[in-house]
Order: sequence, then C-alpha cells, then structure tokens
Amino acid sequence: MKLTKFFLLLPFLGNAQQSNDTYRNSGVIEIGTHGLSVGYDILIGNKSFLNFETGVGGGYNLNDDAVSYVLNFSKPTPYVKSSYSFFYNKDKRISKGKSLKNNSGNFIEAQLKYSFGNKNDIDLNKSLLTDLHWGIQRSIGSNFYFRTHVGIGYLQDFDLSKGNLTPTLGFKFGYNLL
Repeated sequence: MKLTKFFLLLPFLGNAQQSNDTYRNSGVIEIGTHGLSVGYDILIGNKSFLNFETGVGGGYNLNDDAVSYVLNFSKPTPYVKSSYSFFYNKDKRISKGKSLKNNSGNFIEAQLKYSFGNKNDIDLNKSLLTDLHWGIQRSIGSNFYFRTHVGIGYLQDFDLSKGNLTPTLGFKFGYNLL
C-alpha cells in the first residue's frame, strides 16, 4: 500500500516551478489524434529529449499499397512509442523573451511507434511506423501544452509483410505531471 501511495504522489514531488529559460524532464498525459497516452520526456543535453510513452488509440493497415489509420474509440489499439527531439530554436526564443515553459519550442523529431494491432478488428494490424517530422510545442496554461507535427514516415505492416511510405500528421494536448 505504501508503494502505491508513493507512485500516486510521485508527480507532485518534483519542482512545481519551471524557469522560463530551461527545459526539463517531465511526465506527461496526452490526448490527440493518436489516442490517449502516458509518457516521460528525458532531457539529454541542452536542447534534446528522449521520449518514451505507451497508450491506446488508432491502428494502422496497409491496403493496396495505401496506408490507412483508423481511430475507433470502441476498439482502441495499444501502442508504444519512443522518439528523439531536437528543439532547434531554444536560443532564439530566449533572446526574444519567449518562454520555454512546458518545454515550448520548435523541433525536429525522429520517432518509432509500434502498434500491437487489434484482434477485435481484422483491419488493424501489428505495425511499426518510423518517421521524421517537424513540429511545435506551446504552453497553454500552468501545466498544459499543445503539440503538433507534420512529416514523412515508413509503415511496416507485419501481418501483411509489406511496407509503404506515408505522410504523418498529428496534434495533441498534454499535461505535465512534474
């Protein structure tokens, strides 16, 4: 029971204030075009993050060499994702007096997302999306932020044993737990 209380209180044990000129590690809850997820952003260096997250949301399928993405709330598909983000405009934001709160900035990101497929929906297969995209993240409140990206990726559909290039696009609203 004590261990459960520790994990429930863990998000509130960190520093509640963030300087306007620093990035920081953060535990996050996010909802958006890819579903609902929880994750952790680890600051590595001055402008870069590693992100690890797990969630449920849409699934992928590759039919007739076209990638389809299906977000069905009654049949959510589990996924895990990791990414590397480089926030290239940190110094410019600071010099213009813009805040870095909630890790705000413009970024380039490389991402791997594995979708476990959905046995309840024959069209949602086990797949791996590898993509590179450009995006922005902006603070919209004390701990809330908005994030969007656009890019190009390659989807490997393991159930069909084939893959294809696909555009990538997404947006989400997040909440920093730390």
